[in-house]
Amino acid sequence: MPIIPGQKIKVFISSICGVEKYDKVRKELKDAIEKTQLADVYTFENEGASTLPAGDHYKFALEDSDVCIFLIDNADEITTGVQEEIDIVKKHNKKALYYFCDETQKKKTALEQSLMGAHFAKSKTVHSFSELSQDGAQALIDDIVAVYHYYCTGRIVLNHDENDEILAVDVVGTEKYQLPIIPKSTLKNVDKCRDYILKFVLGSSRGRTPDKTEKTSNFDDWGIKFLSVLFKGESIKHFNAAMYLEELKAQQDDRYYQVVKIRWQAIQAYFCGDVEKCVEHLASAEKLAKETNQPSWVIKDILVDLRNQQSSCNTIKNMYSVPPAQKELTESNEELYYPILDRIHESLNEKYIGGLYEKKTGSSYTVTIGNNFI
Repeated sequence: MPIIPGQKIKVFISSICGVEKYDKVRKELKDAIEKTQLADVYTFENEGASTLPAGDHYKFALEDSDVCIFLIDNADEITTGVQEEIDIVKKHNKKALYYFCDETQKKKTALEQSLMGAHFAKSKTVHSFSELSQDGAQALIDDIVAVYHYYCTGRIVLNHDENDEILAVDVVGTEKYQLPIIPKSTLKNVDKCRDYILKFVLGSSRGRTPDKTEKTSNFDDWGIKFLSVLFKGESIKHFNAAMYLEELKAQQDDRYYQVVKIRWQAIQAYFCGDVEKCVEHLASAEKLAKETNQPSWVIKDILVDLRNQQSSCNTIKNMYSVPPAQKELTESNEELYYPILDRIHESLNEKYIGGLYEKKTGSSYTVTIGNNFI
């Protein structure tokens, strides 16, 4: 009699559904994994009828899964359904195995490019679509064994309180994060900026108990100076951007710093009222960010600023056209995702976060009247 484990890993297979080549590979991969007796596999098409709406059925299954295996053909667009599953994996910090097929299209997808780097989950490219089923099953088994081995050797330490802790994260280096590798996080050593914003919004700061000292830093001091430009209308000339950039240069990766430097030129142009020069600098920053393979969230954040300033130029010229940056944001297969901000979603009302992103990435000509945030 075969030995069957009392508990099994829950695996979710994500790919396009209803297309013959995908359906065939999904079935083969499901069968190969379940033959190991180590896992149960969810595929939407193999589930029975349910009182749940179809969308909730697969979303809840993914949220309850342990591992998600993505099967993506470079030649096909990432569908809305698959993108939703990518977003759920990011949001809930699910473990995922990414497989890409370049059989008919060698150019990497935006998703695959965003996974490059030592901080991200290792993905694999196969050269034949039929390889996805066997490779996916083998990778899952190898990963299970590797994780157990690393646990036994002490390289992976279980922390039962991890999900209940809020981890303080330095501002320096946060630009490198693409996927949510931190359970919950907040910026540290920025008490002055925090108190300033609380006082500006609420009329008073949160205060501090006598036994707690103020946690601040040079970055915090620079932040206070720039907040006065943002909220008090002080001239940008009162903010010494050159000195600030010198401090950033010592703290940031050089390639990222070069992008930041151009963005600060755009900021100065904006506050000096030179919108066209601001657009010029932002376009240069976007180009350099792409050339130096910056994380996609950095590129998209530049595109949001560029879209807004291109819209301002159109308004000044009394003309209407869809800004090129807006077109690129709309056509992107990936959602705008801020690694640090999105990790504190459990401390904020998700409706506010959703409204923020809808506002940032939506057309600048869209007007929203009323909301359901109250």
